[in-house]
Amino acid sequence: MVIISNEPKDYGWKIVAALFVILAFSSGLSFYSHTVFIAAFVAERGFDLATASGAVSLFFLVSGISGLYIATLLERYDVRFIMGTGIVLAATSLALLGQVDSIISLYALYVMFGMGFSCLLYTSDAADDSLRV
Repeated sequence: MVIISNEPKDYGWKIVAALFVILAFSSGLSFYSHTVFIAAFVAERGFDLATASGAVSLFFLVSGISGLYIATLLERYDVRFIMGTGIVLAATSLALLGQVDSIISLYALYVMFGMGFSCLLYTSDAADDSLRV
């Protein structure tokens, strides 16, 4: 016997699980992998350590500044659109890091990576706020 319920399904824990996975990957790739990237740029591409480290500083600067603009976008657009945009920006920049051959391309990709990470970081907080009743 199949019982059909008219009660709405509770997707809260599924959203929490999805946000956990997204934040685990984005934080792992954004905070803890920079030393690996810097070492590879210095050893394999011949960049100066200070120059490669400057890209990481630029990443955090762009992430913080773009967060101010993302906050206003969250008031106008759906969280899923902004988070999807951030995923595309961050994944594209990470995929292209292996192709870096100049300082300009390194810094440009880190700017893009910072913007993508900012979309992921701030939208997860907004999604958390939308779960509250």
